[in-house]
Amino acid sequence: MEAFRELDIEPVELLPSGELRLPSGKIIGHRDYKHIYKQRPRLPDDREQVVINKLAIEYRRSKHGPLMIKQGEDKMIRMEQKISAKDQMKVLKAQNKK
Repeated sequence: MEAFRELDIEPVELLPSGELRLPSGKIIGHRDYKHIYKQRPRLPDDREQVVINKLAIEYRRSKHGPLMIKQGEDKMIRMEQKISAKDQMKVLKAQNKK
């Protein structure tokens, strides 16, 4: 402790979760929580133009059905169908192995 005082270093605080709180307020986490720290949540895009486009897409889908779908949306739908087909194949393969 004398070395800390001589070098003017403040001690860290040990939290009940096993993490360390530095004097600056930052928290150093334990490696057991690595999967939580690696997550990068996406914040919603609240720009006016983005919100307007989302509302327009919803309106087209509800009012006009699939006839008015844009090309970009069409690609997304085909990609979702492709992923769904792959998932179905995995299930069928798993059932065949039994």
